[in-house]
Amino acid sequence: MAATCPSILHFCRVRVTKLDAVGNVATGSNNSYVSDGAISLQYGAEVSTGEDRELKTGCGCIVASAKDPDVLKRFNFELTMGKFEPPLFQMLTGSTIITEGGDPVGLNFPDQTDCDFVPTYVAFEGWADAYDGDSPDPVRPYFYVVWPSTTWQIGQTTLQNDFAQLPLTGFSRSNSQWGHGPYGDTGLTAPIGAQGAITQTDEPPPTAHCAFATVAVGS
Repeated sequence: MAATCPSILHFCRVRVTKLDAVGNVATGSNNSYVSDGAISLQYGAEVSTGEDRELKTGCGCIVASAKDPDVLKRFNFELTMGKFEPPLFQMLTGSTIITEGGDPVGLNFPDQTDCDFVPTYVAFEGWADAYDGDSPDPVRPYFYVVWPSTTWQIGQTTLQNDFAQLPLTGFSRSNSQWGHGPYGDTGLTAPIGAQGAITQTDEPPPTAHCAFATVAVGS
């Protein structure tokens, strides 16, 4: 079947994976989380503008000009959540979880003014639907996005006479250690680039659970 050029619809799943200081999947338990509670993900490229040079005569006439290419440095994010999911917020922001009866019920905000505070880094993956016209793409019905290393901050939240939306802001950095990732469930055979990727896939998104998960580093 010939390839299609589908449209992106919905934003159905988020998965974060805890990383160590150099970008490898962190060892130990509770290093993964899958959510179906995201409302939206906004991302934009942060670009270093190329230097614009020109040479003018004493009469103001341009005799030579050149402009260096713009350079992609990183991506900036705004993730808006519709559910309060303490494990996810803990992994993204370095907060500590408040438990009651063994259940995660809240968060202690991180003290990032402490010189000993260490920012958390996670690989961030997301899934959307791929539509061809008015129906899912028959060959590859999903879109998959991934940034192999990201760090996050709590955004501006409004509590009011309506359902609260919980925003987080973040940015990416390159990570050549991610490769295919540890899950083997994206349907991709080529490794992911260090800056991340967006691609179609025929593999459905992972199942969401309101709890930490553990992925083996060598899986």
